[in-house]
Amino acid sequence: MTITANLSTVTLNGNGVATSFPFNFWVPDASALQCWITDSAGLLSQTTDFTVALTESGGTVAYPASGGAALPAGAKITIMRNMPFTQQTDFVNATSFHAEVVEDALDNLTAQAQQIAEAVGRAVKVPISSTVDPENLIAKLETDAITASTSAQTATTQAQAAAQSATDAAASAVAVWTTTASVDAGGTANALTATLATAPQTALADRMRVRVRAIAANSGAATLDLTLNTVETGALPIRKAALAALEAGDIAGAGHELDLQYNATAAVWLLLNPAVTGGNAADQYLRMDSTGKIPAGTDGSQLINLPTLPAQSASNAGASLITDGSDALWGSSLKSGSPVATSGNTSIDREGLIPTWAHMVVVTFNGVSTNGTSPVQVQLGTSAGIETSGYTALGTGYGAGVTSAVYSTGFALGETSKAAYAHSGFLMLFKAEPNVWVGYGCVTRAGDTSGAMVTGAKALAGALDRVRLTTINGTDIFDAGYCNVLAL
Repeated sequence: MTITANLSTVTLNGNGVATSFPFNFWVPDASALQCWITDSAGLLSQTTDFTVALTESGGTVAYPASGGAALPAGAKITIMRNMPFTQQTDFVNATSFHAEVVEDALDNLTAQAQQIAEAVGRAVKVPISSTVDPENLIAKLETDAITASTSAQTATTQAQAAAQSATDAAASAVAVWTTTASVDAGGTANALTATLATAPQTALADRMRVRVRAIAANSGAATLDLTLNTVETGALPIRKAALAALEAGDIAGAGHELDLQYNATAAVWLLLNPAVTGGNAADQYLRMDSTGKIPAGTDGSQLINLPTLPAQSASNAGASLITDGSDALWGSSLKSGSPVATSGNTSIDREGLIPTWAHMVVVTFNGVSTNGTSPVQVQLGTSAGIETSGYTALGTGYGAGVTSAVYSTGFALGETSKAAYAHSGFLMLFKAEPNVWVGYGCVTRAGDTSGAMVTGAKALAGALDRVRLTTINGTDIFDAGYCNVLAL
């Protein structure tokens, strides 16, 4: 016979029904066949549970021969020729010539050559001109695989850490629970007690804010013992700005609604609206009457260190009584600049819009884009200049997926950028402590149907009085959009 098919193996799929598997390559007898099973998980094992029916050019394997379950879907059977590498034909001089005997010997040699070619085809090979030893190549591949696996694990760990950081940063940037109504205090003028019977939590949390209606004016240092539901939190000191101790009269008297915020670091209550400000003429407060209201007929004598109030009129509707440090006047505590075009600049500084008494600053963006791929960021500054380090910020982009990046140079609007991005949204900054600001912002990124958010914090060396809009690399140029700053 002749061998025209250059085959020595065949792999067939199971379907849970078939038990007969054909092959179309020649073998001298059934002992020259091997069968291997690959299960649905990719595990390979040799089986002897089969029978063979041979033809001149191939045959059929019956599996399983023991009558068990048929090969399931997802599994495979590989039938392969496995002849011994021997030559059993002996030619003797001066004997008759039998062509069939010679042809059988040639068939065996051809089958052996095909078997070797099939095995070599599955081997790792180097180019003909290569000086690399195959064994060294395999060792390098194994080392590279281990390195890749380690890198993948590290990347996974970092991604999980970044996701946790995003959760933690977002939690730190969101205002904690605040009471919406005042509760009457008990105790004494300098040792107040209060109970929030329907509080949603039973433990104090940083920046928790409550309103307590005083029973009398304090004569010096004071404490508050707050009970949340039925859990008493203990008598904690009441302080004011810069953690300064209360002075006599800081609590104006009965009915003064005390706006208190918990500072977990110092374990104190901060009185945000003391009746006396310790001589800071630019930040004075009204002394309320016993009901916590501005007394009727207020003419200035009820104020502390402030001149007579200006006259009221219909034109002042909706206005607030404010002071610039020397005069009392009707106006708005919201300070806002005019939107500024960003085009043509690598950075835009906004100064003179943030008063020292501001507790919240909002930076707005409308269609802001650059000519590069460096993320847009907001940096904070004092009278000494912009501070470009010491930020703890996390930029997160979302669209087709969610990715994050940690930044120390500013509040970055997302994890990356593109020239096509047009950012529209805001960054809100809240004064958490004196000169410490926490931020939370969201933007849409027109041109890519995605969005981004940023959370973080920054401790400044002094009072915040300016912000800068720029990019991480500081060299990409803004080519569209407007930004603005509001403070209150």
